[in-house]
Amino acid sequence: MKHINTENIRNAIVSFFNYVFTRRFVMEIQVIFDNQKNQERQVVRSDLQHGSDSLSFAFYDIPAGQQMEFMTHWHIEYEIMFLLDGFIDIIVDGQLYHMNPNDILFVNSNSVHGHADFSAKYGRYLCFSFGGNFLFPDPDSYLYNRFFMPLQSGQYTFTKHVTKEEPYAQSILQILQKLAKLSRDIYRNALSIQISLLNIYNTMLQENAFDTCAAPPANRDAIKSALWYINQNYTQQITIKSIADFLNLSTDHFTRRFKVITGITPKEYIQNLRIRHAITEMDSKLSSKLTEIAYNSGFSDANYFSRTFKKQIGTTPSEYQKYIRDTRILRKYPLS
Repeated sequence: MKHINTENIRNAIVSFFNYVFTRRFVMEIQVIFDNQKNQERQVVRSDLQHGSDSLSFAFYDIPAGQQMEFMTHWHIEYEIMFLLDGFIDIIVDGQLYHMNPNDILFVNSNSVHGHADFSAKYGRYLCFSFGGNFLFPDPDSYLYNRFFMPLQSGQYTFTKHVTKEEPYAQSILQILQKLAKLSRDIYRNALSIQISLLNIYNTMLQENAFDTCAAPPANRDAIKSALWYINQNYTQQITIKSIADFLNLSTDHFTRRFKVITGITPKEYIQNLRIRHAITEMDSKLSSKLTEIAYNSGFSDANYFSRTFKKQIGTTPSEYQKYIRDTRILRKYPLS
């Protein structure tokens, strides 16, 4: 009878199970990675939050000509824009709104919105951003379910352009003017701010001013994901193809949908974002070299950065940097 080496058999069995379980573990890790990657593509949150978790309200006074401060973006808060002078063109989910002085624009939660033209000289306007829980803190209350749930569930949309021709416009304007004063000290006037916003909301409800909610434009969620991706990577050498691949869309289809919803091409958006980053760095680091600023902002060519900067801002980077330095010197050592 042939002798059987039990030690070899045991080693073979152990090797076999090690192989099986190791392979299974690797496959499970790959499945988890793939699921996370797919989920990242599908569910991308906005990093922008107005206010805080405990007080979801924020106020912005945007000076004339500061359109770079209102890049195309989205957030879960609702927003009211109030134009004081001049004009502005805003795109909300692909719809263009031309605003004149004393016009009001309500912007719905999760809507993609921003300035339509970054080369235009827009006027001064105020922004009030707030979460639904700031108006109605208790989701189990009668008030929440009776008055806010229809908006929250999408039965009607918060987005609305109110002009002076509307019969209720003057009432809302008066409340907004009061709200602007209250918003200079948010924490002290939080209750009065909430009451003012509720008065505006109640006026819109009483006037049946909110429109029935239409379906969001096609691929809006994909464009929101694209905005997130670009904001995370614009300092790197990203391409339109890399963004389209991230979204599992063709380059042509992605470019068309991006332009429809935001009003500008992906390339223009990336350039605008990089220029804004460059301006921020020039404002905060006066000693930085322009080549360094260009590189930090995602430009690989300093000459291209200079041409793009002048096209967007109307002056060269060196002229802008000199203006900032001279302004700081005059503030520190004013002329007698």
